Amino acid sequence: MKQNDTVENTTVFGNSLAFGNYPALLVVDLIEGFVAQDGPFYTPGIEATCQNVRILMDEFREHNLPIVHTTVEYQENGLDGGIFVEKIPTLRQLVQGSRWTKFPPQVAPDSTGIIVSKRYASAFFGTHLAASLTAQRVDSLIIVGVSTSGCVRASAVDALQYGYRTIVVADCVIDVDQEAHRVNLRDIQRKYGEVLNLEQVLEVIKSIYVKG
Repeated sequence: MKQNDTVENTTVFGNSLAFGNYPALLVVDLIEGFVAQDGPFYTPGIEATCQNVRILMDEFREHNLPIVHTTVEYQENGLDGGIFVEKIPTLRQLVQGSRWTKFPPQVAPDSTGIIVSKRYASAFFGTHLAASLTAQRVDSLIIVGVSTSGCVRASAVDALQYGYRTIVVADCVIDVDQEAHRVNLRDIQRKYGEVLNLEQVLEVIKSIYVKG
């Protein structure tokens, strides 16, 4: 093998994707277990992330665009979490009905929100998310939440595979590992969707979509 054969040809990656006709906002796992300072998965700095997410939520509501919120919740025995819970035992604290599975007020769904209960990383795996989006003719998914290298990335990959134009908002996602955050955003941009900042997404929403 030649030395150059091991070097990735980056020119084949990173074509730009435009927003579609009808986007939805996917708020991944912004629940007390991840947001509360005493929560089992608290990430320092997530307060600022939630503030940015709230700005985007308000804009989506003004334009009457769908918002989906995911929570993670397990049976007390954790058996519905399979190998995922075996790999990350702390997930068992996210028991159905517990405080940790609830939405904090600043990013809580309103009466128009769609709530998806999940047990694995992707918001699509084993849930009704794809069916709910199809019923509303959604063609683009704007993804925010926690964590960049985990459930955000998994959901972004599946969003592409389900045929959605996928946008991850860089300053509306967070990870405990800053290097993982950076690398995964880069990877998403190159292979699975667009990575934009909040200001860019707001500009598109305001300029393209009619207020409800």
